[in-house]
Amino acid sequence: MMLTLVANVDCEHSGPSLMPPAGGMPRGNETTFSISGLIGADTPTTPSLPLAGAGANIFGGSGSWNQRSGTLTLKVAVGQRVSAGVAILVNFSLTNSMRGQQSPRLFTYVAGTCARYNGSLSLPRRYIDVDLDTVLAEVGSVVGDAAPLLIRSPSFAVRKIAQSNPSAGGANTMTLSLAANVDLDSTTLLTIHGLTPTATPSSPRVLLAGGYSVDPSAPSGVGSYAFYGDSWTSNDMGLTWLQVSNASASSWTPREGFALAVANASVFLAGGWGGPGQGYLNDVWKSTDVGTTWQVVVASPPWGPRGYFEMVPFPAPDLSLCPPPLAVRLMLCTRQRLGLSCCSNTGCSSAPFLRTSQ
Repeated sequence: MMLTLVANVDCEHSGPSLMPPAGGMPRGNETTFSISGLIGADTPTTPSLPLAGAGANIFGGSGSWNQRSGTLTLKVAVGQRVSAGVAILVNFSLTNSMRGQQSPRLFTYVAGTCARYNGSLSLPRRYIDVDLDTVLAEVGSVVGDAAPLLIRSPSFAVRKIAQSNPSAGGANTMTLSLAANVDLDSTTLLTIHGLTPTATPSSPRVLLAGGYSVDPSAPSGVGSYAFYGDSWTSNDMGLTWLQVSNASASSWTPREGFALAVANASVFLAGGWGGPGQGYLNDVWKSTDVGTTWQVVVASPPWGPRGYFEMVPFPAPDLSLCPPPLAVRLMLCTRQRLGLSCCSNTGCSSAPFLRTSQ
């Protein structure tokens, strides 16, 4: 934020440590300016928001910020003064909300108290002139984007793709140009859809999820184990990894000993051991974006809580393991001496022992 103020009177800091001039009134007032209406910032309330710019030292290098009211209060520092007709330029940084909004410029104003050697003056509230003409240096900016706290919803300002070769069967280099209006860090996953048909085979993608670790320095028992509920992916056969999700209220809880299976372009996760606090589990989750987000399929299926078991995907409709009508793509199978129990969201049945994965 770039703020320019010009007062039409001389103002100063008149703290009690300063003696009044001969015949003057005792000093003891402060000059303060309040800029209000800056609604829509995620910067938390702080008594010392850093200032920059040529006029920052006049206010001691910081101001008091109130997030709820969107107010920045500036106090003239000891030994500093504001001269009538002289522009004061200060910069301060706020973090924009992730929610888009129009600029609150119609409600942004400045008011204050001007301390002088013979008392103080009240500076009435005045609406602030807003810059509606400057085009910012950011890619995709247009006239009007300089208005304070005008926030664009997260999007791509630039999204272009071009190819190098239209010939059938030829090697074709795709050039993708993207510019986002939000910061993208190492946890960002970008997916480009619709590049079909092509003769290039799919690249292998690996998913790692959950598990636990043991702290060798901790005593045995509860506290020496750490359970995980995160998901990681690799697009280069395990050379590099990207974390795509964390354990949260909207995802499955940390655990080990669960089963994973891929079916119908989705990843399924079921059951497992959640440690002494959770015990064995039997919930079933599904991800359609390789572990980035998860949705619960069934919280309590008919099969009981368990861990360290197998979940085997089968192509539909040829399911030789379980008889009709349980022709489903995903089966949960528990090893038994005489057979396998096969469960789906339509129920469970027993089938003759045919095979089991090793």
